[in-house]
Amino acid sequence: MKRIISLLLVLVMAMASFAGCASDKPTEKTKEETTKEEVKKDTTKDKEEPVEVSEIRYAYWGDGNEDFVKAIVEAFEAKNPDVKVIIEALPWSEYWTKLEASAMGGAMPDVFIHHPKYIEQYVDNNLLVPVDDLNDIDPNFSLDNYPEATVAPFLFDGTAYGLPKDFDTIGLFYNKEIFDAAGVPYPDSTWDWDKLVEVAKQLTDKENDIYGYGAYITPQQGYYNTIMQAGGYLITPEGKSGAAMPETMAGMQYWVDMIYTHEVSPTPEQFADTEAKQMFASGKLAMMFAGSWNMNNFAQNEDIADKFDVAELPAGPAQKAVMTNSICFSIAKSTEELEAARRFVAFLASEESQSIEAAFGGAIPAFQGTASKWVETYSDYNAQIFIDSLEFAYPLPRTKNTNKWYSVVKDYARLIISNQVSVEEGCTKLNEEMEAILAEEQ
Repeated sequence: MKRIISLLLVLVMAMASFAGCASDKPTEKTKEETTKEEVKKDTTKDKEEPVEVSEIRYAYWGDGNEDFVKAIVEAFEAKNPDVKVIIEALPWSEYWTKLEASAMGGAMPDVFIHHPKYIEQYVDNNLLVPVDDLNDIDPNFSLDNYPEATVAPFLFDGTAYGLPKDFDTIGLFYNKEIFDAAGVPYPDSTWDWDKLVEVAKQLTDKENDIYGYGAYITPQQGYYNTIMQAGGYLITPEGKSGAAMPETMAGMQYWVDMIYTHEVSPTPEQFADTEAKQMFASGKLAMMFAGSWNMNNFAQNEDIADKFDVAELPAGPAQKAVMTNSICFSIAKSTEELEAARRFVAFLASEESQSIEAAFGGAIPAFQGTASKWVETYSDYNAQIFIDSLEFAYPLPRTKNTNKWYSVVKDYARLIISNQVSVEEGCTKLNEEMEAILAEEQ
């Protein structure tokens, strides 16, 4: 019996030893199996190869735009995995200083938003790339995709150095709660200057620190509009200074009178303590002129969101008039990633991108047909007035050296609206300085 057991143990050990040898020895493969594995290895190798990614910098200004800028960049990167966009957001107050410094230092962002007031300087200094030849990227690309008024500010000798991003107009924002409490009907398109003063007086309640109107110091959202409504110009259609025109002075006088004659507006000193938009949001202003880009901030502000609406600006003694402006996307000539930058700008200016911005309620997008989507975003308000106002809109005044005389305009406007000089004296001196600056352009 013991012999039988011993033989069985030997047999088991021998089998185990064989099995061990078999597991250590490579299995012989057929030619077909070997080829499949090589193919599999090659495929794996292809998938693991890193994609060469181009990085581009995109600079813009504006508060409260982060969400839709990020959404647009993400949509672009999803379609262009070989491009990484670095977002650089700056406040308006710092944007142009830093952009100019980057231009001087040769470190401009690859793509950035531009303004009619500044773009000519950059074109003259050969700092921008033409962007009207993007059909190789988007077969549907055409400057006809945008209203002519939004393209014109960025055309120089027939070449576009910027593609329209959006446009804006100005409206009369009003606090419905203050109107309701006073039993006064809301503003409508029949209003004129006199009606605005009449109602502002009715709504002013200084005991409770409430003013009927806010005549704060602002050109585009303020006195530029009343100058045009009075029939005046800062820059005439012939490109000369219109600051000394009686109509221009009348437009400035209306703004000043709201503060010191009719006493329906806080003074510049009061606005220095609290900005007009903060006063409006906190229920201290019944009415104010403000740009369409403010819809997003007010509609998201729980203090004012369900209390405000907007109407057309009242007509002046000469006409209905409202300022309009558009901004654009430009490419720096210094970019080392031109192809990636061109693809990004083509996307930014596309219907898809501008529809994203419309859905977020940013500015009014420029691509034909997308403005209605922006209006739908603000269906609780009469936002359509910003679009309808284009019928009597005027572009911001500009010349080759806009930035030079613009700073002079702001300085004199501050003196005039602060009542430190009369309208006549301020406008006369402003005219002299503007004429000198404009003469340099000849």
